Amino acid sequence: MKLSIKWRIILGVTITSIISTIIAVTVITEIEKERISKKIITDSKTIISITGTTVATALDFSDLNFAHNALKSLKANSNIREVVVYYGNKKPFAWYQWNGDVNEKLRLGSAGNLPASMPTFPKETQITIQDNTLQIFEPILSQEEAVGYIYLKLDLSEVSDAIAYLYKITFFICLCIAILSIGLALMIQKTITLPIKQVVIALQGIAQGEGDLSQRLCANSKDELGELAHWFNIFIEKIQLLVIQFRENSDQLSLSSSELKESSQVANEAVIKQNTELEMVSSAIHQMSSTVHEVERNISSSANDTEEADNQANLGNIVVSETVKSISILADDIDAASTVIMKVQENSDNIGTVLDVIKGIAEQTNLLALNAAIEAARAGEMGRGFAVVADEVRSLASRTQQSTAEIHEMIDSLQKGVKEAVQHMNKGRNQARSSVIKAEQASLSLIAIMQAVSIIKDTSRQIASASTQQTHVTEEISRNIINISQFAANTSEDSKEMFDKSLQLNLLSSNMLTLIAQFKV
Repeated sequence: MKLSIKWRIILGVTITSIISTIIAVTVITEIEKERISKKIITDSKTIISITGTTVATALDFSDLNFAHNALKSLKANSNIREVVVYYGNKKPFAWYQWNGDVNEKLRLGSAGNLPASMPTFPKETQITIQDNTLQIFEPILSQEEAVGYIYLKLDLSEVSDAIAYLYKITFFICLCIAILSIGLALMIQKTITLPIKQVVIALQGIAQGEGDLSQRLCANSKDELGELAHWFNIFIEKIQLLVIQFRENSDQLSLSSSELKESSQVANEAVIKQNTELEMVSSAIHQMSSTVHEVERNISSSANDTEEADNQANLGNIVVSETVKSISILADDIDAASTVIMKVQENSDNIGTVLDVIKGIAEQTNLLALNAAIEAARAGEMGRGFAVVADEVRSLASRTQQSTAEIHEMIDSLQKGVKEAVQHMNKGRNQARSSVIKAEQASLSLIAIMQAVSIIKDTSRQIASASTQQTHVTEEISRNIINISQFAANTSEDSKEMFDKSLQLNLLSSNMLTLIAQFKV
C-alpha cells in the first residue's frame, strides 16, 4: 500500500513514541512490583519478630493464655490469616486464625485442636508466595538462640489489586502518550506537507475553472517551493484584476437591466391596474348614473308622500283638537255628576239623622206604652180598655222601630254606594284631566311633525334639483372615461413590449455574471 508523506510522518512518530512508552512503563511497573513485594516481606518479618519476642516468654513458661493474648494483637492487620507458634522441639504450641471479616470471630487454639490447613511442624526458614498468599517460617530467638518457631500466612489480595490498578494506570499513560504523539505528528506533518498541499489545491481549483483567484500562497521560504509560490501569486494577481474589471462591468450592466426590467414591470403592472380601475370606474359611473335616476324618481315619490303626510298631519291635528274639547266637556260633566253625588251623600246623611230621631221617638213611645200598660193593670177593670190601647201603641212603636232599622240599613247601603260612586267619579275626573294633557301634548307633537314634514318637503325639492344636475355630470364623466380607457390600452401595449426587451437584456447580463462567477476574486 502506497502511503502519503502525511501518513508516513504520523505513523513513524506515533509508533516510536508508543513503543518507547510501553518499554519504559513496563520496566517501572516491574520495579514497583518488586519493591512492593520486598516491603511486604520486610513488614511480615517485622511482625514475626515482634510477635516472637512477646510469645518467647509464654514458650518458656508454657503459658497458653499469655500466648493467645499476644496473638490477639495481630487482628490489627486484617491481611494476616493464620499464625502458628511451635516449641523448640517443633511441636505446635498455640495458633491464630481469622478470615479478615469483622463479622467473623477470630479463632485461637493449641496443639490439641490444630486445623488441618495449618502445618503440624515447622520448616526451615522459608518464604513462599503462592495463590495470592505469603507463607513465612521463622525461628523465635531469645539471646541469639532458637527457643521456638513461628508460621505466618498473609493474604496478598490487596497487593494484587494495587498491582492491577498500577497496570490500569500504565495503560492510561500509554493511551495519553499515543494521543499526544498523534497530535505531535500532525503538527510536524503540517509544517512539511501543508505548503505543498496549498499549491496543489490552488492549481487544481484554477484548472477546473472554479478557482479562487483571491487566494495567495505563502512565499516566505527561500527554496524552490517559495519561488514557485512567488511567480504563482503574480500570475493569479493579473488574472484577478482582469476578472474584477469584467465583473464590475457585468454588475453594472446587470444592475441597469434589472432596474429597466423592474421599471418596465412596474409600468406594465400600473397600466394593467389602471385599465382595471378605469373599467371599475366606468362601471361605477354607469351604476351611479342609474342610481341618480333612481334617486330622482324616489325623491319625486318622497315629495308626494311628504305632501300626503302633511295633509294627514293637519287632519290629525284637527281630530286631536276636537278630542281635547270632547274630553274637556266630559271632565266638566264628571265634575258636575260628582257634585250631584256629593249632595246625594249629604241628603242620605240627613235622612239618617231623621231616622235616628224617629228611632228615639219609637223607643220613647214603646216605653210610655209599657208604663201605661203597667198603670192599666193596677187600675183593674177600669183600666182594661186603656191597657188594650197601650198594647196597640206599643206594638205600633215596635213596628216603627223595625221599619226604622230596615230604612237605616238601606240608607247605610246607599251611603256606601254613594261613596264608591264618588271615588270612581274622582278617578274618572283625574283620568279625564290626564287625557286632556296627553291630547294637548299629542297636538304639539303633530304641530312639530307638520313643521318637520314641511322642511323635508323643501329639502326633497332641493335634492331633486341637485340629482338632475348630477345626472348630466355623470354622463359627461362617462364619456371622458371611455376616451381615457382607449389611451390606456395603447400605453399597455407599449409597456408590454418594453418589458419583453428588458427581459432579454437581463437574461444576457445574467449569463455573463454566471460565466464570470466561476472565479472568486
